[in-house]
Amino acid sequence: MKKDINKLFFLIAIILSLSIGFLNFERDNDHTLNSNLKTSAAPTTIPFIYGTRYLPFSIDPQDCLDLYSHDVLNQIMETLFTYDFSDPNLPVIPLLASSYGTWDITETEYTLDLRTGITFHDGSFFDADDVIFTFNRMAWLYNFTGLNSGYVPDAYRLYVFPNGTPIIKEVIKLDSNTIKFVLNDVFAPFEDLLCHITSSILTDTYYSYSYVELSDDVVGTGPFVFDNYQERKEVNMHAFNDYWRGKASIDELVVKDIRDDNARNNELLTGTIHFLKDPLWSMLDTFKANPNLNVLDEGENGTRISYLGMNNRQINVTFREAISYAINYSFIIDELTNGNSVRLKSALPMTLKYANWSLDVPILNLTRARLVMQSMGYGAGFNIYNDTEWVNQWYTSPFATFNCTYNIAKDLPEDIFNLLINNLAKIGIRVTDSYYTPYYLFPKNRLRLFWTGWTPYYNDPSCILSFLFTNRSVDDKYDWVVQYNGWLAAIEAEDDPRDINNNVQLLMEAALIEKDSAKRERMYDKIQGLLVERDYAVAWGIVDKLIHVHHINLTGFQQSALRWIYFYPCQWTLYDHVKPKTKIPGFPLIFFIWGTILGLLYIFKNIFNVDEFERT
Repeated sequence: MKKDINKLFFLIAIILSLSIGFLNFERDNDHTLNSNLKTSAAPTTIPFIYGTRYLPFSIDPQDCLDLYSHDVLNQIMETLFTYDFSDPNLPVIPLLASSYGTWDITETEYTLDLRTGITFHDGSFFDADDVIFTFNRMAWLYNFTGLNSGYVPDAYRLYVFPNGTPIIKEVIKLDSNTIKFVLNDVFAPFEDLLCHITSSILTDTYYSYSYVELSDDVVGTGPFVFDNYQERKEVNMHAFNDYWRGKASIDELVVKDIRDDNARNNELLTGTIHFLKDPLWSMLDTFKANPNLNVLDEGENGTRISYLGMNNRQINVTFREAISYAINYSFIIDELTNGNSVRLKSALPMTLKYANWSLDVPILNLTRARLVMQSMGYGAGFNIYNDTEWVNQWYTSPFATFNCTYNIAKDLPEDIFNLLINNLAKIGIRVTDSYYTPYYLFPKNRLRLFWTGWTPYYNDPSCILSFLFTNRSVDDKYDWVVQYNGWLAAIEAEDDPRDINNNVQLLMEAALIEKDSAKRERMYDKIQGLLVERDYAVAWGIVDKLIHVHHINLTGFQQSALRWIYFYPCQWTLYDHVKPKTKIPGFPLIFFIWGTILGLLYIFKNIFNVDEFERT
């Protein structure tokens, strides 16, 4: 009887311990996900990864014109003002400034109060001295002081008037939390300029009057702290615990360099990265069908424009008009961009302040294009409704030959080149190939036709007009400017160039110093009308749709028409992970161990018949 009770005890112990252990195995495995969409209540160390084509070209905030650099520095640095991206009109709102400033009666002195209690990532406190240092350093770096004998960033262009005079004369400290900007003249979009990343406030405890290299550190007041830059690999950041608006939801942020477009898009599908800007158009249907991804498509609300530049010095206005009406814009939109662009109907994208899309922008109209050619004496007597004679003329003895310059590293410009060969042949114009690589800039004195694009730096027409259509563009070293001169254009149109209403350059300069919004809008309406309907300065191409794709565990991302990336407002719920099946909680582990020991003793006793062995 005693032996039977012992056996029963051992069996119960074994069954009890194994059952509790098994149940806890199963309970632990309940956290394992069948889909990576289930969220975890506890934070993990898995970073949020943004896949991009390039890493920053510069991490000096005052040398930041490209969006790849902007995307990184915008997480780390802060400006006095920023834009409210939840509003499609992009109103300016205070950031490090505590409120909007006040102008004096001359509109050249701007007094501004600063927020208090804000710290930089190095622990120093933000105050007026940092603002003074920032703009003094800018004046040195852009060589407004004449004391910088080294590298001068192209960003200086943002901070000068058309005649080259610096916009900001000086910045004065009134007290520890109040400053005054003194300008050399009225500058209407001044608050917008202070939104740009180049106006980021720097601390004098870290920065100095020297250029910041990629191997250096970056210190700001923003929501993320810079950790390191790994060339051709990634930039690492982490959430700033003492950020003045509260710690970011994203604990670790990685910007990953993935040069190959296909590889970058596929890594979003596999979950290797979580955010993608400018997805491949050919992948959009795949992304939209994936339940783990969210495709943000804002339609016409983009600001990246593309156009066919025409050398205004070497291609007269009549040729430019004919070319503008010979291009099949619908084919570009529907076929070459897979419907992911819209027609550009002015010099300004529709989202930008003061854009006017009610103008008579050229469309494909071969009848009109051929009539314009005949007005110059080309194709007189040809049938304007039939291609044959025009194409034969193009084949045997073209009326004109223009080279086309494009970046062979990008598909669309090369496709446009091939389209132009076909389209302009129908008005007897031959297009020849003079491509360039990203490492070679085609000489301006040989430039005729060129497909290129532009994204404004901030929300003001001057960010496009003053850069692309300035009289100085004929001597500019960059491929995206238009070889246009407002004075010469007025003369070519037989208008008086001394009349401000006939001269784009004079209108642009006047609009910069006009603070009355209604008057500025009328000036920019006039500028757009001259460029589109009189001068045919370029063939107005397309506006890319604003598209981002990200994992659905990211919420709260706000698209910016300016294509700025900012992750602070986002909530990032990290993936759960499959937990190991060998894990046994401590309490059932005791039962399991004791049950195993007792079970082994019982087996040992019965197999070897210990009682009989002892008796012998």
